[in-house]
Amino acid sequence: TCTTQVGATSTKTLAAGSATSDPVTPTSPGTYYWTAVYNGDANNDTATSACNALNESATIAAPADQSIAFTSTAPTNPTVGGTYTPAATATSSLPVSFSIAASSGAVCSIGAANLVTFNAAGSCVIQADQAGNPNFNAAPRVTQTMTVMAPAAPAFVTSFTPTNLRNDFDGWAGMRLSIGPAD
Repeated sequence: TCTTQVGATSTKTLAAGSATSDPVTPTSPGTYYWTAVYNGDANNDTATSACNALNESATIAAPADQSIAFTSTAPTNPTVGGTYTPAATATSSLPVSFSIAASSGAVCSIGAANLVTFNAAGSCVIQADQAGNPNFNAAPRVTQTMTVMAPAAPAFVTSFTPTNLRNDFDGWAGMRLSIGPAD
């Protein structure tokens, strides 16, 4: 419905032929109508187009909702020093950005090409976001959480017995040690 409320105006001087208005940016979703007014001249009367004509309206849709889903599987119990590259898609097909939750800042970090590095034992939370655009609302944030484990304990001597001693080098005593993981 046309109202007396003016949303935007565009004025063009026309000597002959036709004219195109400047672009008008709608401020909210809905149907917008317009009228064209010609003020006339010495040879032509004033003219105003009818309101609500099909070729004098435009419907602006509200931005659509979108969601994000991780397409990569987080590693199970990664260890300090390891890396992982998360991947996710948005239903809008807009690019997804990744960040590390503030509570995980000491445990993991993210760098170039979204490479996550595990820096310390603890909980690493990766956040995926998509901010939206004029056609899509911002997507709700989704997260991936993994527990980063400390590196494995180094190997140490598990047994030593006198039977392991022998004389290999003309009077020099040598020994054999059994090396293995901690029990």
